[in-house]
Amino acid sequence: MASATRNAPARPGSGRRARAESAPFHGKLLTGTGWFEHYYHGERVAILASGAEAASILPEVLHTAETVTVFEETSTWVTPLRVPGPLRGLASRAWLRLSVGDAWTRRQLTPNKRFDSREVTVSPSYYAALQNPRTRLIHWPAYAIAVNGIRSADGVEYQVDTIIVGATSRFAATVPTTAKESAR
Repeated sequence: MASATRNAPARPGSGRRARAESAPFHGKLLTGTGWFEHYYHGERVAILASGAEAASILPEVLHTAETVTVFEETSTWVTPLRVPGPLRGLASRAWLRLSVGDAWTRRQLTPNKRFDSREVTVSPSYYAALQNPRTRLIHWPAYAIAVNGIRSADGVEYQVDTIIVGATSRFAATVPTTAKESAR
């Protein structure tokens, strides 16, 4: 389990590291595109991914999962359909404002950088899926994969049955190879 001790930054610019606890996670740990082949009926699922990955994973997983807890590592601009270059910024901001009524959640979903038209994710159902009563967006960054779920930076442990680690997640390097293989 040497690969479980490798560390990656937990948040850009912070000294915190992504960690896998010394005891392995007791549920299913899916990485990369392994989540797509799984049926989540009655499971509590956590997603550790960038905003772009979460925008594609969440709507699909939510169809069958009992609950989904999303730890969005970085926010991304989202539009419901492809928009021509100069209009992407306006369309992304308008889609966020129209789709997410709560100002605090809207702030959490707004990227911290200026608009970059190359980084727009097309997902007509991401914001709706985030507002589903079975979905919970966690504003604190994930700190560690624990025995029963995910521990956030504020010390709260979110118990889940399955963890989906996005391919570009800072946790991708901390997932033990045996867990990656056993998930399939």
